[in-house]
Amino acid sequence: DQGLTSGPTSAMKAAVLGRPFRIAFSGSTDFQHVSDVAAAFVACADGGPEGARVYNLHGENVSVDEIVDTIAEIIPGSRGTITTG
Repeated sequence: DQGLTSGPTSAMKAAVLGRPFRIAFSGSTDFQHVSDVAAAFVACADGGPEGARVYNLHGENVSVDEIVDTIAEIIPGSRGTITTG
């Protein structure tokens, strides 16, 4: 995972490794579960190449602060080491 939107994923990895991390953005954004994205990808690939359709995958809109709180709940030692903004 790379780029600005990779921050939450990188924060999860940092928490597991016991390292501090700053997510470079704040506010709310859509989050998708990997199995949902994989299922959509396979469905599109199996559908055939008719036309040039575009699909947007909307996930659950969650604040980045909620993600940080969830990381801290799952990995208590990470509380205060993951920041945003």
